[in-house]
Amino acid sequence: MAEEKTNRLARDFTFFALFMFGVPSILLQLWTGIYQIFDTAIATNFNSTATLSAINIIYPVQAVIEAISFLISGGSTAVLGKMMGEKRDKEANQLFTFMLISSVLITLVWVIIVTLMGNNVWLMLGADAKLAPVCATYWSVHKYFMIVYCIQLDFQMWLLVAGKPTYCMIITIAGGLVTLAADFLYQAVWHMGTAGAALGFNTGVAFSAILSLVAVISHKNSLHYAAPKATPGEIWECFKLGLADFVYSAATAVMTAVYNIQAMKFYGEKGVAVAAIYLYAQFLFLAPFLGYGKGVGPIFSYLIGEKNYVKIKDIFKKYVKACLVLLIVFGVGSWFMAYPVLRIYVSPNSPEFILGKQKWLLFATCFVFVGINICIQDMLTAFNDTMMPLVISISRSLVMPILCLIVLPMIFGGNGIWIALTVAEAFTAIISVFFLFKARTKYHYM
Repeated sequence: MAEEKTNRLARDFTFFALFMFGVPSILLQLWTGIYQIFDTAIATNFNSTATLSAINIIYPVQAVIEAISFLISGGSTAVLGKMMGEKRDKEANQLFTFMLISSVLITLVWVIIVTLMGNNVWLMLGADAKLAPVCATYWSVHKYFMIVYCIQLDFQMWLLVAGKPTYCMIITIAGGLVTLAADFLYQAVWHMGTAGAALGFNTGVAFSAILSLVAVISHKNSLHYAAPKATPGEIWECFKLGLADFVYSAATAVMTAVYNIQAMKFYGEKGVAVAAIYLYAQFLFLAPFLGYGKGVGPIFSYLIGEKNYVKIKDIFKKYVKACLVLLIVFGVGSWFMAYPVLRIYVSPNSPEFILGKQKWLLFATCFVFVGINICIQDMLTAFNDTMMPLVISISRSLVMPILCLIVLPMIFGGNGIWIALTVAEAFTAIISVFFLFKARTKYHYM
């Protein structure tokens, strides 16, 4: 019975079957993007754009927790998938439990550090004297839920290698609905303001985390809790493979801070609000690529563990076709979504809407290049490659965005802020395609 569950990753896939295998993960990521947009939109409409700006200023702190999760769960997912392909189920379960405990402890340390810094941290991240107290109010609630937030993110990856993509999708959707209901209750009915915005978001997070923890209790599952145990080599392998995603999320924290600082410098508070709208919209249009890459990744990991190169070539061809479809639908499609995205947050006559609509295409062009980079990076990570995904991640999340955000505004003024991510992702796409062809003989997918 256990063998049958493990071999689910090794079955034959048609193009449609492979795409459908990734659909739960795509829908999960899409829903995450949608409910995050509506979560922040409710905060804006029932409070003010100051609450939205505060949430965006706090986001770099939250992004570090996301980085911790991706370091631990992203890397360990590839290792766990390979172990299961090698029929080492006992070691896989021991490693899984060890990494879960590690994730909780590291997150706790980070939350304590940020809390001890007080309002200084928000001023460093781009807040002015007016916004800093709003940030402090949000964090006063948010900090108590950061451990369950990390657990929720961890299990979005671990439930995939456990062969439960549909269950993962269901609890994420349910958690999002709980978030939106709680948002409305705390802010529209009870008028709890910025603190209500934080409590609403985290109510859904706690709901999803609890259901995720329960999902793998039974030892009948291929992935389940066991006595925590990991060798230094296994830990190092997990961290190596998760390093690319860790760097990306940690660098996103830095990039968001620089983005906010530059937007405040050129446009004031309305610029920070527009930057927040753009960055939350980004979650929606990146979601299909993140979902498909992460969803299909365990199949590549399993097959590389089996050394089944014939199937790897077959899966790769279908993977590329699906990625091209997603690029057209979501990458190009995003160019025409300015009005509906902005209207969710602000009225058409507001200065934020006018500025956001004027600059949308400069920003949204980046999504085509983002899709290319994510699809290639996730595939190489699934093959247990360390260096190439790391280079892609550092380029698109740290080196190029920050360089562009600093240099391009000097040349193009305020417009340089909005084209910075497009230029950064386009440059990285060249590197990604080069690595795709370079690695073809090593992993036998061409």
